[in-house]
Amino acid sequence: RAKKYAQAEHVYNKALALQPNHAKTLRSLGFVLSKQSKFSQSNTAYMRALESEPHYYAHSRVCYNTYKLGDHEAALEHCNKSIELNPDYAWAYRYRSYIYEKEGNKSQQDADMSRYNRLK
Repeated sequence: RAKKYAQAEHVYNKALALQPNHAKTLRSLGFVLSKQSKFSQSNTAYMRALESEPHYYAHSRVCYNTYKLGDHEAALEHCNKSIELNPDYAWAYRYRSYIYEKEGNKSQQDADMSRYNRLK
């Protein structure tokens, strides 16, 4: 799988050379970078996508990446923005539950996991 993600990264970068601000391609690049644990680079791609098109998915992925990078406050902001844009997107609740777990907020963690399980 790692090889396929690296190949996809190459293809997306070539496409972005032709259309540097194509939001969907930037989101796709962000995904393959995240799958390779390149969280900071992934966030750069997602943030570029968000500049041209606010999107719940991009915010949820920035939430996840930022959580993995250890900045829970910024991660929480992006999870909340994802939920604001699409309250029915299950993964935003799951990612936010990770943050609440790390912060020791069991009631919020349980509420978000419950919401995630209802929506998925």
